Amino acid sequence: MSRDRFRLSHQHVAVLGQLHDGEQVIEELTAARDELIAVGLVSEQGELSPVLNDLVTALAKPVIVVDIEMTGPHGITTHGVLIGEEAVFSFEEWPGFGESEYTRIEPRTLVFELARLVGLRDRTTGDPAGGITTVESTMKPVDDVFTGLAQLPEGAVSSQADLVKAADDILKTSAGDLPEDVRTLFAGLIVGMRSSWRMTVAWPGTENGAAGTKVSAFAVWDCDTLGHWLRELPAEPIMEGQITPQSPLRLVRTSAKDLWEKIADTLPNGDEIRSADN
Repeated sequence: MSRDRFRLSHQHVAVLGQLHDGEQVIEELTAARDELIAVGLVSEQGELSPVLNDLVTALAKPVIVVDIEMTGPHGITTHGVLIGEEAVFSFEEWPGFGESEYTRIEPRTLVFELARLVGLRDRTTGDPAGGITTVESTMKPVDDVFTGLAQLPEGAVSSQADLVKAADDILKTSAGDLPEDVRTLFAGLIVGMRSSWRMTVAWPGTENGAAGTKVSAFAVWDCDTLGHWLRELPAEPIMEGQITPQSPLRLVRTSAKDLWEKIADTLPNGDEIRSADN
């Protein structure tokens, strides 16, 4: 409590929302409510601790929400930032625990925090992509590589180079129309991917005079020593079920510095927020 850090599950957050709205906690959430009571964040009478005021307000009525969906070796995790009227909280999920840690941050550190949440840093040396700046294909070869590598016999590959060669062999069939150097790089990007992440920023806005939600988003492949690649296609924001194996894929090499600037540019400015209020 002294540091405004709270480790909460989705069930805990749902309980806080119901209590904040003056509703009865549903039976499915009574265990989560009891856990909050046990640590002193909720009273026996269902009153929220004052230390939760700013967090609950940010959860209930955020001015801006930044969601980061990150896919990596531990599966999919969700992180982000809630910007409320009075306070800003970042949240990050720990794989396998079903809980996120909500931490109050200073508004002026927002871009720093978002860069930290996606693990943004430059790991490249020289020009590992050999001068290639764009890779274009479809989503099918990516799925084919992951499926094909998963079906390899145990011990079939013993090094990263073997893994890239195996992926390249799969792409000869799945993406054989690519030039050889592009295809080999594509194989390296897929198997060397440290993570892929998509950042979505949402805030209240107006469209043709009607109230709605404004959205700005982009997606990135973090391919470790092969650098960062902006996924221009399929273009964000993407709805569930929108991507198919035939969906065009376009990756454009970018830098950590450019991504830092893109994170900042993706956030709405003061005029955009003020226009939404009017």
